[in-house]
Amino acid sequence: MGYNVRVTTQKETYSNHEGIKLWYDDAPAPGGLKITPAGLVHAKGTKEVVTPQLTEYRGIPCLFPVTGGALPYDPFSAAFFLVTRYEEYHPYQADEHGRFQASSSFSFKHNFLHKPVVNHYALHLKEQIQAQYPDFQPQQATYQFTLTVDVDSAWAIRNKGPVRTLGAILKDLKKGDLKKLTYRFRVLRGKEPDPFDSFNHLFTYRRRFEMNLIFFILLGDYGKYDKNINWYNVRFQELIKQLADIAPIGIHPSYESRNRPAQVAEEIARLEQITRKEVTKSRQHFLRLHMPTTYRTLVAKGIREDYTMGYADDYGFRAGICTPYYFYDLDLEQITGLRVFPFAFMDGTLRDYLGKSVEESKAIIDTLLAEVKAVNGHFISLWHNESLGNKGRWEGWKTLCDYMIQNGRASHA
Repeated sequence: MGYNVRVTTQKETYSNHEGIKLWYDDAPAPGGLKITPAGLVHAKGTKEVVTPQLTEYRGIPCLFPVTGGALPYDPFSAAFFLVTRYEEYHPYQADEHGRFQASSSFSFKHNFLHKPVVNHYALHLKEQIQAQYPDFQPQQATYQFTLTVDVDSAWAIRNKGPVRTLGAILKDLKKGDLKKLTYRFRVLRGKEPDPFDSFNHLFTYRRRFEMNLIFFILLGDYGKYDKNINWYNVRFQELIKQLADIAPIGIHPSYESRNRPAQVAEEIARLEQITRKEVTKSRQHFLRLHMPTTYRTLVAKGIREDYTMGYADDYGFRAGICTPYYFYDLDLEQITGLRVFPFAFMDGTLRDYLGKSVEESKAIIDTLLAEVKAVNGHFISLWHNESLGNKGRWEGWKTLCDYMIQNGRASHA
């Protein structure tokens, strides 16, 4: 809310304070606003499995109902449980890529994954403070809009190198797919644009709308799930430099790097070598986020902003919030310098995981935009240069991105 807060455990210090006071204790409050604690904030570590109870306040699902305070729930415990990803520190059934799934989350099971409830908790608290202290005028949050693009594979056909290009041609011949083979040769000869090459369109977005845009570049070694162009490729390096000239760029740590901190460091070094710029932003390839080890690795490697906080199998708000926050390591009971930027949806979630059409996706995006705008949050979406290429299985999705930008960019809030 833009205010400096002083925390004390001394009742005398609290009583003598003449400004705004918030009493967070079960005992009767000696003045000020009382919030009854549910206990989670005061607990240490994550040994205990916590399953919150739910109540509702002003139409918002609220965790940790309590009595005797200004609110019928503990907003601090509720926010702490969701934002720290407390439930992800305990054993869970991972998907095939080792990820915590949306369907396993407390918010999904209780039907509020698609609402940034933590932002509403902050508004509830603000209202209660203002009711008791009318002069309390916190800093007004401002709605923000950011388009992020993961570059998993810069080109589908061009600039792949002779070995991969020849292998793709032989594969087309083996399948007898003459139509695809003809198209491949037309792209290689420059008669057709590469289906993944949507970069000029993205440059136009940046110039026309002057909006926030971030690219995340995959520079891992070639593997089953890491298929970008070799980082030594001159054309690829030229593209990366061009991207870095028009927008911030970050590293996209490879699939295989999740359990290999040294590999993360190597990929960051590659991007810094190409751009001659410090790399401070990151998003995990395949959204392979494991709490807290992934974030500990990023902190150790100098990353200051992460954009992985979201799900592959559903849209919504994984941490229950649509504004950036600092990662708090529950096991170490330590706040870090890593700022987490949650995203609202990924293109592949809508099309591949949920099987939504472009028209159905428009309705989902409208709902998410309305939710974020209602709390003056930060709307972040995750796209790929492939989906914005508007070819093959992604035909029509560029128009969806255009629609989202027209309705979502900050000047239209």
